[in-house]
Amino acid sequence: MQRNLFTTLQLLRSTFRRFCHNGIAKTQQSAVNSQVETSLSVISSVNERITNRTHGHLFAVVKLGDQQFKIATEDIIVCDGHLPVSLGQKIFLQKVLCIGAREFTLIGTPLLPKEKVRVKATCIEKTLSNLEIDYFFVRRKNIRRLRLTRKPLTLLRINDIELLEPLQPSETESKS
Repeated sequence: MQRNLFTTLQLLRSTFRRFCHNGIAKTQQSAVNSQVETSLSVISSVNERITNRTHGHLFAVVKLGDQQFKIATEDIIVCDGHLPVSLGQKIFLQKVLCIGAREFTLIGTPLLPKEKVRVKATCIEKTLSNLEIDYFFVRRKNIRRLRLTRKPLTLLRINDIELLEPLQPSETESKS
């Protein structure tokens, strides 16, 4: 009697596990399918805005040297050091970390491809920073040192931020 009860419990447990596992797997698969459908619909709406140029004003986050700047069209950014450009020269900023509009944001991993994004800038001024005073003093030792420094700066005006190509869904989303 006890043996039959034990085998019945084992049979019930294995059936329960199989049923629960299959149910969980089906639920997870349906959740993945719904996520894929959602992401594909978002990508298609963003692509529509890019191709029709209805995204409005764009902003971008670019990296120059060790600094990151959030920029928009007609902004002026101040970079530390003299960049190797002449006054009035137009340049393209290659290291774009993020670009976006009111409805969407594209984030690079870590950078966005150069073929999809273009940020144009013009060097408008090369100058020196304000005077910085460094005064070193040790009391009762007659040690006093005054150092005046000015750092070189480059001013860039952002002319244009463009999205060149629409997005493609990733390979993992298109397989499902």
